[in-house]
Amino acid sequence: SFEQTQKRIDDLRTLVKVYSDPSGIAGSIDSTKGYTFQLPIEGSGLGDEDYWFALAEEVTITVDAVETKVGVIESTLDEYRFRVDDPFSEHILHYGSAKPIRLFHGNSVELISDGNYTVDDYHLTYLRKPVDVDISAETPVDCDLPEHTHDEIVKLAVNMMLENIEQPRYQTHMNEVNTME
Repeated sequence: SFEQTQKRIDDLRTLVKVYSDPSGIAGSIDSTKGYTFQLPIEGSGLGDEDYWFALAEEVTITVDAVETKVGVIESTLDEYRFRVDDPFSEHILHYGSAKPIRLFHGNSVELISDGNYTVDDYHLTYLRKPVDVDISAETPVDCDLPEHTHDEIVKLAVNMMLENIEQPRYQTHMNEVNTME
């Protein structure tokens, strides 16, 4: 998991990014109401196209002119029909509270409500792709990871190279990674 240890949090903290898309497109899907939001993925035209892995998601929903920030129900296409047809599903508005069902489709996210509330904004916390380091370029690009990870990366690279040249010893490499965690 991403936040398994404080060390892992510190190693990846410079790559965590928050993205918000208030420009959802509403459309009718069966008897439900679906909203489509674009992900910051290469080719989406959203500027920072550096999405790598989703870490957390929230949406802003409006019920009777009251905006609330809530989580989403993660779903796959296999589970989708079951969740929509379930009368006790959390995506159905009960006592002013609901969580839309979330599906990924290529470069976009689809959020499905029961039609009794609107999904106004999509908030995604994600791990972005790190910058490619190129020391041979005219203007070298520096690593954007925290300073303390540089020594670990170099140490791992040297050990992998030595093991591959001398004699493959996969177990040694794995033990080294475990000691760094």
